[in-house]
Amino acid sequence: MPDFADEPTSELERKVKALAWACIIETLTFVLLQILWLGVHSVIGVQLLGSIHGMTFLAFAAMTYGVHKPMGWDLRYVIIVVVLGPIGAVMVYERIRREGVSPEAIAASRPRAGAVRPVAATRPDGSPGAGAPGGAPTRSDRPTHRLPGA
Repeated sequence: MPDFADEPTSELERKVKALAWACIIETLTFVLLQILWLGVHSVIGVQLLGSIHGMTFLAFAAMTYGVHKPMGWDLRYVIIVVVLGPIGAVMVYERIRREGVSPEAIAASRPRAGAVRPVAATRPDGSPGAGAPGGAPTRSDRPTHRLPGA
């Protein structure tokens, strides 16, 4: 069953597809970085591509950690693929390509009925909250941060 009416895939399938692309991009940026560093010896190229590779590596690591539980991957596997860097990205890509997302993982990743908590009808002090009839938001319901100069 899709998460959205117009979307035939589940949220987990979309996350795993994005992770597969992150694996490809992470490995390609590493290879290009090695070419610029060891082959061309371009300092500015290494600096520019190094920052891009660093961001893609962090995205790969975060995305891998984010899907490891619904995919049934062990935390040790996540640590290994993150430590191995581009080789780990190839390992993750190949595992996704071979195994895909199982129907059990899709079903387990779906929110259960009643999982969304309703807005509280009362605040901890007993006064009516934003969810109560006639309970308009008060100053305490608004964010406390202020913009500079406001």
